[in-house]
Amino acid sequence: SSAEGNTTEFYEGVNSALSEYEVVCSEAASAGVDIVSKEYSFNWDYIQSCFFALTILTTIGYGNFAAETSGGRFFCLLFGIIGIPFMLSVLADVGGIFAEILQLAWGNNKDRLKLLAEKLHIISPSPEKG
Repeated sequence: SSAEGNTTEFYEGVNSALSEYEVVCSEAASAGVDIVSKEYSFNWDYIQSCFFALTILTTIGYGNFAAETSGGRFFCLLFGIIGIPFMLSVLADVGGIFAEILQLAWGNNKDRLKLLAEKLHIISPSPEKG
């Protein structure tokens, strides 16, 4: 009975360890690690390449991806030198568009929002114009 309990515990421990190993292997394989050769391959897709380009253009540079070759580093340098000013220009234009939209929305709804704020007792009622 004691031997049976030890055997059961052993099998449960092995099963648990193998389950954890399967999870680790699955995560490694999805990240690009070849389980047999233990070599890492980069599986870039469209989303990852856009993320990399935006980290360069916005000067965030998370460091998740980096060019390893001299040619790749040189290209990233030129890409940043040319692309960062363009990105700043685009961000300024987008900011201007958002500011215009907010001005238009506020202008069209200012009176309604003031009435709502008065009803919710957020601001005191304005004196009546006579």
